[in-house]
Amino acid sequence: MYLTRQEIFELLRRDYDGSEEARSAPHYNLRVNSIIDVSQINPQTQETSIRPQHLVTIVTESIHLPEEYIGFLYPKKRFERNGLLVFNTGIIHPSYNGPLSFQMINLATNPFLIKSNDEVLELLVYKNTKPFSKYPWNIKNYIEDRTQELRQLPPTFLDINEDKIKTLATEHSRRWFNWVFGVLASIATVFIVWQSLLTNTSLQHANQLIEKYQKVEGVDDRLEGIEKKVNQIEKIVRNKQP
Repeated sequence: MYLTRQEIFELLRRDYDGSEEARSAPHYNLRVNSIIDVSQINPQTQETSIRPQHLVTIVTESIHLPEEYIGFLYPKKRFERNGLLVFNTGIIHPSYNGPLSFQMINLATNPFLIKSNDEVLELLVYKNTKPFSKYPWNIKNYIEDRTQELRQLPPTFLDINEDKIKTLATEHSRRWFNWVFGVLASIATVFIVWQSLLTNTSLQHANQLIEKYQKVEGVDDRLEGIEKKVNQIEKIVRNKQP
């Protein structure tokens, strides 16, 4: 059976500060204790603006669950509506004592401001029937451990930053230009060869026509000579007639 919000406040030994209407709600809102942003010079901060594609770790307030209770964590809906991806939330084991943490990535196009004391997770608590081993955590050691782990991760989603994007875009543009230039050069070469072949073929055809014309012109000259001789013979024959 789940606990109401007022019962969770009492379980965590906190003074209830909500409205009367919310006393029966089935969850407790966990708040931010600090933010770890390894892309900054000082990773631990109380306030940060999460840039697009950047990843941060949120450390919440500490809680202590008695051994007969188990907790379940869910991110607040406002993160989803603002384009933030929240992961590594889940189960809080019975007897857990210490802060909680989860990762957040900004998949939107605008920065998102988050700061200490913001409500970030909804905690649902159920009563457990079996005892569980204890998990004591010190907040300082907990943050130091998480910071060391996060230094092994890239500061941005898929390890993509602006400089890398610009470099990839430049390389892609250069490859694309070289490819287009190569295609155009090949087309130009083919055109020039084709034009040359066409010109040679045209010249050959023209030479053949010229030769044929010259042959025909020579025949005409011979025919004119024959015609002249025939005319001369006719004149001689006419002169010899009485």
